[in-house]
Amino acid sequence: MNSKKDDQRYATALRKEMENPAFWRIYALLLLKERKERRDRLIKELEAAEEDVQSAGRMVSQVTLGEPHTEYGFE
Repeated sequence: MNSKKDDQRYATALRKEMENPAFWRIYALLLLKERKERRDRLIKELEAAEEDVQSAGRMVSQVTLGEPHTEYGFE
């Protein structure tokens, strides 16, 4: 039963805070920060993937510059 009363008090306090414009500014700033962190993480992953692709391209170039490797599909 205590839990239900606590939930009601929390909901009432949250509704009161949501009436405050500063609440929404802080909420918006937190969302922007989260999006920036996600974007930065995705950029790092993309850069790592680009390096992997370049590395694979160099490996293919090394294989194709030597003898033809028809068993691997390179000619």
